[in-house]
This record gives sequence, C-alpha cells and structure tokens, in this order.
Amino acid sequence: MSSLATPTRVAVADDHAIVRRGIRALLERAGDIEVVGEADDGLRAVALVDKVRPDVLLLDLRMPALTGLEVLPRIRKSSTRAIMLSVEGPRHHVVTALREGAWGYILKNCTLDTLVSGIRAVADGKRYLCPGCQGFAGDTLPPAGANDSRLPFDSRDPYERLTFREKDVVHLALEGLTNGEIGGRLSISARTVEIHRAHAMQKLGLRGQVDLVRFAVRHSILPCDV
Repeated sequence: MSSLATPTRVAVADDHAIVRRGIRALLERAGDIEVVGEADDGLRAVALVDKVRPDVLLLDLRMPALTGLEVLPRIRKSSTRAIMLSVEGPRHHVVTALREGAWGYILKNCTLDTLVSGIRAVADGKRYLCPGCQGFAGDTLPPAGANDSRLPFDSRDPYERLTFREKDVVHLALEGLTNGEIGGRLSISARTVEIHRAHAMQKLGLRGQVDLVRFAVRHSILPCDV
C-alpha cells in the first residue's frame, strides 16, 4: 500500500493564459498538488467545477462572462472550495468575496509558499487570508465547516447595502477619477458609472463628493486605508 497522500486537486480560473500556465508550473513543484483543469472565463469555471470537481478552485476576481464573485454562488453547493485571486485587496473586495462563499483570498503578488499554504489550508477545511488581507476580515470569519459561509454584517450600515459594483465605483470616485476614467478602469460605459454612482449616493444618503469623503472618513473606507 502506498504511503503517499492523495494530492490536492486544484483548478485554475483566470482569463490570462500566461497566468494560468504560470500558476500550474509553480504548483507542480509543490509535490502534493495536482492541477486538474483550467478555465478562461466565469462560465467555463462553473462548468469546470461541475465536470472535474476539484478540491480547490483558484478563482480570478475579474473575468469575462461571469466575475469571480458571480461564480461563487453558482458553485456553493459543490464540494469545491474557492480561493479568490486578485491583483488588489481592498477591504470591500475581501469581505464581499468571503460573504459570497470564498474560503480564502490571496493577492497575486504573493509568494509561492503563500499560495501553496493557502491551498493546503483550504483543502484541510480552514479559512485562509494572505498576509496582505488578514487585517480586514480575519476576526469575522465564520467557523470552518459552517453551513452558511457568508460573513455576518450589520444591515443597518448603508455601506453594506451597496452592490459590489457600486462599491467599486465609490472607491474609484474617492480616488478622484471621473466617470469616464472609472468606466475605463472597470470596462463599463461612463453612463453606467453615472447610474451606479447615483444609486450608491442615494443608498448612502449623500449629495456630493464632499459628503462622500466625509462618509468615507467616518467609515474608514478611504483608498489609503484599504
């Protein structure tokens, strides 16, 4: 009988082929991890989980067809545990991903050791946040194995009623970007940005940029703090 442990089966979903190939090459060095599939958009990621049922899905935050956040509820009933991968880790991204069912969040500038540690932890039924994200939600993670993996939140807080896209627009507006610049960053039209921004301001009960900055200071959501 072999003494070797069964490798952790991992799938990688990212719209950049070079990123997928790079992650595969890195993980193959770990010895106890097997990459069993790749997907280049959100819809294919959902289909891949249904087909190969990996233990862990490395899921890019921003992908075509479906974003990583939109993939999460579609795979929640499967046995696959998702780790969100992103080049950025502001608090609202991390917390929203965890609420939507992610078991971990890792920044793409992390080391190979961090990535492997995250995969091993999540495969073992533990939540994992990379060092750059631990201060945002570590104290509010639900217990591993909980039936509902979403984080609790205070529904009285108007900020928590914003959609993920509205939060994106608010954070970029706080950086001083115009609607056109925000649209370019998010790959949406300036008109769509204007609509999201108006909805966010209405939900927050704010009228202008000065009110928004004051709100951000009170709620510690300024870009320099995330």
